[in-house]
Amino acid sequence: MGIDEAGRGPTMGPMIYACAYCPVDKQEAYRKRGYRDSKDVKPAERDRLFAALLEDPDVGFRSGIASAEEISNANYSHTENRNLNEVSYDPATGLNRDVLATGINLAELYVDALGNCATLQRLFPSICTIVLESKADVNYPIVSVASIVTKTLRDGITENLPFKECDITIDRNYGNGYPSTPAVKDWLRNQDLFGLPSAALADPKNGVKRVTWEHTTGTPEHKNKMQTRTKSISETPMVTH
Repeated sequence: MGIDEAGRGPTMGPMIYACAYCPVDKQEAYRKRGYRDSKDVKPAERDRLFAALLEDPDVGFRSGIASAEEISNANYSHTENRNLNEVSYDPATGLNRDVLATGINLAELYVDALGNCATLQRLFPSICTIVLESKADVNYPIVSVASIVTKTLRDGITENLPFKECDITIDRNYGNGYPSTPAVKDWLRNQDLFGLPSAALADPKNGVKRVTWEHTTGTPEHKNKMQTRTKSISETPMVTH
């Protein structure tokens, strides 16, 4: 089985994780069919390769999603304060559990990520071979298949992002959502100072600034006002009908 992600550190849209699995002796066949790192595949060909997977009896795939809002909350929460690697860890391990729960015998696992295999080996002792590698989507055909899945799904979701802010009109000319693209740079320049929608990642590279708001709830002045107001209310005669 191979696992890859798309959308790490975007301006708009989610981060998608996907796994793809097939019989061990079938892996090399996908290389011959043109499956490779999705970044090297044009959109039309990528769509064709993805459509072929839907009709392929030898392969299965699953996906997991971490929304921009979820990533932002984890990064800036005073209680969680989880980094992107920690956020992405949950869907990656969840995919393993989901596949194993179906009764599929996973003999090999290749993940396009940097990290320590020890944790995965401890969580999934039944998997004989576990490899974490930064270029796994290039070096292992089954990870290339997962790469095609993640990129195709993410592009489709990002193009049709559901916005919670339904009472305002939000410009959708943000392209693929990656911060290095001209479309996203123009989109950010056109946003109001406090205008990023929830589908945008709260990140300094997107012009987001961390601020501290003065909260008066716990100040002595506020407490005195509340006590005075409570007293005046309690002294007001109750009128009944």
